[in-house]
Amino acid sequence: MPKFNCEYTIELASNCPNDNDLIIYKVTICSNKIIMVEDLLAFAKECKSFPMFQEDLTETLSSRFESDVFSVGVHQGIEIKCTVGAE
Repeated sequence: MPKFNCEYTIELASNCPNDNDLIIYKVTICSNKIIMVEDLLAFAKECKSFPMFQEDLTETLSSRFESDVFSVGVHQGIEIKCTVGAE
């Protein structure tokens, strides 16, 4: 069985639960298995439906795709970087 080291980069948008500000996140997902692009796009669409903190978004991605996830976002002029490892 082949061993994969895949890296997927996507921009996601979600509203901040505190002030409803729309935030664009650059997200990198590192996985040892194939993730279908359609599944990533479905998650991106889902993100727009409900407000989410960056930390929760990053953790949700990591859990859903069983992968390490790194996200970068800017909120009120502050750049925030978040990393969550797959368990």
